[in-house]
Amino acid sequence: MSDHNHTILEYSQYAGYPAIFLLAPVFAYFGIDQEVFVILCSLMFLDSFLGGIKSHRLHTSLPDTYSKWEWQKFWWGLCVKIMVACLPFLLAILAITFDYDGKWFIDACIKIMIVSEVYSVLGNIYAIKNRKDVKKIDAISVILHTTREALYSWLMTSLKRIEKSKDCNFKDRD
Repeated sequence: MSDHNHTILEYSQYAGYPAIFLLAPVFAYFGIDQEVFVILCSLMFLDSFLGGIKSHRLHTSLPDTYSKWEWQKFWWGLCVKIMVACLPFLLAILAITFDYDGKWFIDACIKIMIVSEVYSVLGNIYAIKNRKDVKKIDAISVILHTTREALYSWLMTSLKRIEKSKDCNFKDRD
């Protein structure tokens, strides 16, 4: 892995990857390591693909079950993964809004997401090989829930602090 201080010119080497090249200024602005994000997105796509194969393989083992590749589920799953991939950008926007250097948190979030995807890929491979589904842990939902709860707690604490400071008269409003 390279260091985290990429310039936009350094991203030009990825011109063969148009989507990544177009996002290069976004990565540079937010200070997100582009290589790690490409790994995350690749794992997300691989997980979706293997999930489809797993679904097909597990359903063909059942008697009287017509199995087909379900494109609608595949595309919905991929859309959900794309939305999840936006999480680091949302956290970066939040950190920048409050002049907070949250790079360590964003990097940790991306790396936890990579571990979660690798775990899911391994589970899919196991299920395909052995025709048995495995229990999955949804680390992404835990991250989303924890982050949302922390933001709610911070927001409520901030509002109470403003109300107590008498800078804003909430009680005078309709």
